[in-house]
Amino acid sequence: LSYLRERGINTELAKRECCEVHFENNGRHYYAVGFPNVRGGYEIRNKYFKGCVAPKDISHIRHTNRQNEVCYVFEGFMDFLSFPKYVSKILFNALIISVEQLKALSRCLLSTLLTSVTILYVPSYMIS
Repeated sequence: LSYLRERGINTELAKRECCEVHFENNGRHYYAVGFPNVRGGYEIRNKYFKGCVAPKDISHIRHTNRQNEVCYVFEGFMDFLSFPKYVSKILFNALIISVEQLKALSRCLLSTLLTSVTILYVPSYMIS
């Protein structure tokens, strides 16, 4: 959690949405913050490494106990974790995608139970 605190991330949100991932690279063992995606892979990040554990896909955060009409779209999970610093709530629907995953965005929105969706794309330069 110290890495996330250094970046000003809300640890309550991080504990709810992330996990610690242990992995091996070139025979050396590492650990990082892991952010799961919809197909069982992870985006992983620590102070020295940024990468993923395949398969790579979108992450969809949906709070089933709330009916929201807005779905925030973020380019990466650190942007998603940083966003509550700028708004008063930490429970919101979100999609975390990369530029290559725009096709998956439409697939995910079609499968949602929301009655209507307004997408607010939050580019990373507005959060940093």
